[in-house]
Amino acid sequence: MNRSSFALLGSIVLASASVAITTSAPSSAGISPKAEQAGENPTDEQLAQSTGSQSGQSEDVQALPLVKNAVLKDASQQTGKPISELSIVDAQKQTWSDGCLGLGGAGVSCTQATIPGWKVTVASGEKRWVYRTNISGTLVKWDEAASQAMTAQGTRQSTSRLPLRPIQLPGQSSVQATPRTGQPTVRATPRTEQPTVRATPRTEQPTVRATPRTEQPQTRINSPATFSLAIRQPSGKLSDAIARISLKSKSDNSYSQERFVGDFKYKINKRAQFVGGMNAGDRVVVRLYDLQNRLLGFSEFELLPRNTAVYLILPDSPTEPPVLRTAYGSDNNQNGSFDIGRNLKVYDYFTQISDSSSDGGSVTFLGSLNTGNPSLFQVGGLPKPTSNSVYPSSFTSGSNAVVNQQMSVFSSDMAAVLTATPGKMAQLINVSANNTSTYRVNQLIAKDQQVGNSQPASVPPSAPASVSFNDVPTNYWAKGFISALAQKEIIKGYQGRFRPNDPVTRGE
Repeated sequence: MNRSSFALLGSIVLASASVAITTSAPSSAGISPKAEQAGENPTDEQLAQSTGSQSGQSEDVQALPLVKNAVLKDASQQTGKPISELSIVDAQKQTWSDGCLGLGGAGVSCTQATIPGWKVTVASGEKRWVYRTNISGTLVKWDEAASQAMTAQGTRQSTSRLPLRPIQLPGQSSVQATPRTGQPTVRATPRTEQPTVRATPRTEQPTVRATPRTEQPQTRINSPATFSLAIRQPSGKLSDAIARISLKSKSDNSYSQERFVGDFKYKINKRAQFVGGMNAGDRVVVRLYDLQNRLLGFSEFELLPRNTAVYLILPDSPTEPPVLRTAYGSDNNQNGSFDIGRNLKVYDYFTQISDSSSDGGSVTFLGSLNTGNPSLFQVGGLPKPTSNSVYPSSFTSGSNAVVNQQMSVFSSDMAAVLTATPGKMAQLINVSANNTSTYRVNQLIAKDQQVGNSQPASVPPSAPASVSFNDVPTNYWAKGFISALAQKEIIKGYQGRFRPNDPVTRGE
């Protein structure tokens, strides 16, 4: 064959190729949603259908495997993902404007001839990468702008397809997304599809029950109190005095009969501490004697919460009739000084004994010192006395008021130990001269009950002279209260026992 024959044959081949390329004009379409949702690589036949080829046997379609392999290889190199994790989800026939497939930039030389080729989309999960190729896949370029736009669009579509889970009551309709279109569809939700909230049976939960009164002993709520007592005189001419101390326990709006605590021999200007068996609101009675057993004064005071400091002040010169100053207030740190505070008050008043006779006469709580000079009762460390007395409210009003009323120093129904001469029925107790003496009132009351702390014979036999229970120790905290109630026949015990720790029944 000569040279002209070869030239003619080449012209025929080129013309045939040109006709094959220009006569194929497929329409652009995406890969089926089913293939994309399944995450599979579309077959060459599906890619041929997406380009609109009728026969699927053109040279364009035959070149798709080469194009696909070239794109997947480039995408794997660019993303670092293995080819097995990548898939072709779309392939569209395109004609590019230049030899750089339309992706040329400044300083890049591109031929001006139009180039037929493909626009191929690669996917991995929600990520998308768009590539441009020539018709045979020998030239592959990544379209960065299209890839970013495709990824963003895919994310928005994925978000819009998320199922809606509104809060709803049984029987209400729920909104669910349609997989293909992403549009919400209203569908009634059967009640059986909703979880049922059931109340837990009471038997499954621990039950908190109020304790019946019969199961627990009833305890009276008290405010324990203590007090310190000092006997003072401005000049200190009197060296010693005897303080006969008794206690009247408060119960509701009344007080128990006086219970003898003891006869205490004091050095003037010294003090002692008394604790145990007392509560705020109880009253303490003090009768002062000299060493010749002559009555010097009478006082009564009300215990304050916690600790009360009490001072009984005798005048420098004996007065006739005898007058005694009482000053007391809170002393919670027990240093002998009154506490200072907005709501703290010092009570300061005078008592006067009159009609002195063999039975002790009567005593008056004075509203003011009408006779005598208040300065006779002034001692260091205490407020300056005034003529007008300052009393607790219970002393001035109510059924237990005592101000400006005459009362007997001794009454006919008192225990014999309270009316006897000091030291006759109960031994004198010497108070330490260094202010360190402390005495337990409840123990002293229990002890002195055995030596005459009872009512005289003139009292009707129905009133018990002395009551004790063999299961209540002498140092028991409620010994005094139990004895007082027993003396009033409010309680009688159980055949000589009180059973202090047993539960109290509703009937009791």
